[in-house]
Amino acid sequence: MPDVRPRRGLCDLFQWGSVAATLTLGSERRFMGLPGRESAGNTWEGRVLRDKYRIVRRVGAGGYSVVFEAEHLLLRRTVAIKLLHEGIANDPRQVERFRREALAASRIGHPNIVEVLDLDRTDEGLDFIVLELLTGEDLAAYLKRATRLDLHAALEYLVPVASALAAAHQAGIVHRDVKPDNVFLARRPDGSLRPKLVDFGIAKLDLQGGDMSQSITQAGTALGTPYYMSPEQIRGDKTIDFRTDLYSFGVMLYEVLAGSPPFEAPSLPSLVARVLFEEPTPISSVRKDLPLEIESLLRRLLQKEADARPADMDEVLEVLTGVQGRLLAPEDEPTVVSSTSSMDELVDDLDTLVMQSPLPSPGESAEVPLAAASGAFARQAPETVRVSEAAFAHTEPQTTPRPEARSPTPSARARAHSPLERAVFAVAVAVAFGAIMVLTYWVVVSL
Repeated sequence: MPDVRPRRGLCDLFQWGSVAATLTLGSERRFMGLPGRESAGNTWEGRVLRDKYRIVRRVGAGGYSVVFEAEHLLLRRTVAIKLLHEGIANDPRQVERFRREALAASRIGHPNIVEVLDLDRTDEGLDFIVLELLTGEDLAAYLKRATRLDLHAALEYLVPVASALAAAHQAGIVHRDVKPDNVFLARRPDGSLRPKLVDFGIAKLDLQGGDMSQSITQAGTALGTPYYMSPEQIRGDKTIDFRTDLYSFGVMLYEVLAGSPPFEAPSLPSLVARVLFEEPTPISSVRKDLPLEIESLLRRLLQKEADARPADMDEVLEVLTGVQGRLLAPEDEPTVVSSTSSMDELVDDLDTLVMQSPLPSPGESAEVPLAAASGAFARQAPETVRVSEAAFAHTEPQTTPRPEARSPTPSARARAHSPLERAVFAVAVAVAFGAIMVLTYWVVVSL
């Protein structure tokens, strides 16, 4: 019997089509190939804001703001000024969103979140945020050159981001736009990179310490970037919490490791449909060298239902740091002690060893006191031989200290004999036996 139940997804595509038209602050313009909003930055260069900040030059522009390099005239410090676009300065919702960006970032206070220094307004009534000036590039630009990262580099950049998100969630803030474009790789003076989570422009804040319900987003409005938005975020659900950041972080982790996001499509409606209804391609089909913990974590992060994802970002961070710790830990390899001694020296030591060893009595097991003479050997592993310090004075010292080994039992020493030792011992026994036979024959003939 054919399935005649209504398909919820097909019916709701009309709703999601209208939702897609409002997908975030310039992000949909980028997806559709439209230029972002520009600002006449040259008109601001050289101006002094609030008698403190002198605009030096424009460094970039986004969907609703333009960013300048500036100088704090009193502190002689170079800063960044993020200025709200004039065209939206009269929109109360956009102004509130802009202010919340400053409030959210300053409220968290994490080393991997861009530092907010001030929030003020120009004489024209335009809000601006003063931020630390970062030198470097965002992760999205980095990935255009590197395509994908090995696991070590991916964790080096994304573990700090996970830590920043965990701190944000603990402060009652949901970022809602986690993506490589908002991870800035700031270059330190020594040349190393420090990831910084930026752009809390559409963050959701819990200003009352409750259920993160304080939001300026209307129900049914989707905010975010389509590739990285969770299913509930695309639907414009009203009850969106920190678990939407878990999904977005999972998409970013997947992209960093695989070289592309889990869902791609030629158009925005088809992308929305794939995110809502299709399962992502397993990362193991793209990368064969990833540990099972990473595969399992990605599978959980990209679940359609928020309840099926990890409990919080701390759980994600625990998995990532565990894998990172194993990658950084030195391998426990056996220490190989080499010697420059000639074969003649080795033979001389074995001869001395055999001559000093008593012959076994009938019924006794043959054993050689390996630690009795200089040059004594003990077989440790098929490819590794450890030499005692007394064997060769010119042997290089071991770089890795080892605990003092206990003397082996007689049965263990017997099992540890090398083939060469056994052969030498057999020859010695044969010679001794022949000498005894000659002596016995001489005594018998003499009698």
